[in-house]
Amino acid sequence: MIRVISFDLDGTVVDKDFDNVFWFKEVPKVYARKNNVSIDAAWEKVLVEYKALRGHKKWTDPMFWLVEHFDLLEEREVRQMITDLKGNAKLYPDVLPALNSLKGEFELAVLTHSTREFVEVKMQAEQVSAFFSKVFSVPSDLGGMEKDELVYSRLLKEFNASPEEAVHVGDHYRFDYEVPKKVGMHAFYLDRQRERQGEHVVHDLKEFAGKVKALNATPAGVLE
Repeated sequence: MIRVISFDLDGTVVDKDFDNVFWFKEVPKVYARKNNVSIDAAWEKVLVEYKALRGHKKWTDPMFWLVEHFDLLEEREVRQMITDLKGNAKLYPDVLPALNSLKGEFELAVLTHSTREFVEVKMQAEQVSAFFSKVFSVPSDLGGMEKDELVYSRLLKEFNASPEEAVHVGDHYRFDYEVPKKVGMHAFYLDRQRERQGEHVVHDLKEFAGKVKALNATPAGVLE
């Protein structure tokens, strides 16, 4: 019987416009201003550094990039920069209908690679935070770099749930589908581009909500 549902955040609940604006527009803009170079030159430099340090344990951390690595801003300025972009955090149209259909019947959580600074702003979008009993930032709260098997095991422990009692959904095939499946959880891959088909592939969260309820409606908890 499913009782816990965890959701990825970016690309699943909140669209990716916020991250795109922050990393690909605002960071180069600050770099250009502080170093007195053109925005094109700043963009090229920033992109080279993003690629060079991909896989770094703080790769998703805005404080690392703007305070430590590029030495452009102070922490308070980064927090204000993030807050100023809150209008770019928007929910997908299917999110609220899906959450309304699931609330009360399941415990809902968010599990994300976003740092806590981003999460706090994104979860303000249309007051979506009210639906979730727990919100986990992998780098900030769980001390991890990515959603590995240990992270999902810690999620289960937080809810005192067995793997069979939990389901995860997200838009990254490896981190949101393959890894939780290895732990023994139910999992669904969210393919908003409709490039894949399958019993564990959903194309929006309303479809996902229906499949979760179908899991609980079958004696073995397995979709036919």
